[in-house]
Amino acid sequence: MTGWIAKLLVGSILISGGFLISRLFRLRRRRPKTTPAAHPDVQSIDTASRIEQSAPHEWQVEKSKLLGKLHIFQALSDDLMAHRDQQNERQRELENELNRSRKNLAQLCDERDKLANALKQLASETDHYQKEIERHIDERDDAFAQGYELVERIQAEIQPRLQSLMNQRDTANEQLNRARLELEHVKTEQVQRDEVNREPQANSDSYPRIMKSERRTLGQGKPTSTSESLTSDDPLLGVVFNRPPEFTDDLKKISGIAGVLESRLNEIGIYTYKQIIGWNEIAIAEISKRLAFKDRIERDQWQPQASSLYLDKYGSRAA
Repeated sequence: MTGWIAKLLVGSILISGGFLISRLFRLRRRRPKTTPAAHPDVQSIDTASRIEQSAPHEWQVEKSKLLGKLHIFQALSDDLMAHRDQQNERQRELENELNRSRKNLAQLCDERDKLANALKQLASETDHYQKEIERHIDERDDAFAQGYELVERIQAEIQPRLQSLMNQRDTANEQLNRARLELEHVKTEQVQRDEVNREPQANSDSYPRIMKSERRTLGQGKPTSTSESLTSDDPLLGVVFNRPPEFTDDLKKISGIAGVLESRLNEIGIYTYKQIIGWNEIAIAEISKRLAFKDRIERDQWQPQASSLYLDKYGSRAA
């Protein structure tokens, strides 16, 4: 915009200078030409001379004014040309800056397009992975559901069999207990008969009393202690047997005591219901520690079961 204005000003200055030059030439052509008169008089000669003397002076003054204006216009023209050159230089710099900006903008547009493509690809991969995750979740849920159904079906199939086996086990245990009781009863009667047959006919008061006490002990099934070394009083476990006694109780009748656990109790020196009934807190803690069954004795209620079994077997409560 500024370059066009400068061009218009320069053009106007050139036109003005042309007008001034043309005016100078016109003034020069208006100078009166002296032609000799046929009969010149003195007055006409003076007038002509004055005109000839005054015309060059006016022309010189006018010429000086016009030249001054021309110089002014020339200076203005130079200033305008310099300004135009500056504007052109500024315009070239702006055009270069604009070109650089366009290049940067093009690079930014390319990077934007690349980022947009990468974002689209990432979104596509995310959707794919999301679908894969959902598919795996569905497969997992289906597998869990099938597993639960299979477990329930197996439980439904096994539960009746298991219940039947448990009933058979309980029946077998009851039959075994009855057989043991009958066997113990038969053994007791046999021992009593043997003692009666071996009893001497002598009139001794002490020997029969000893045999009667032994018969009473054998009849009740209580462990006998014919030697002081058979039992001992342990400060932690209470009364324990140092060696297996002749008559013992079936500890497996207590719920929670199996054959292996009964053997471990025998190793400690526990063989009878009365020993279990007589346990205190210290003995319970020590035996639980040795058997590695925490709170098993209290949870399965060994002592109440032992008291009930002792009452059923011996007909009286343990002292």
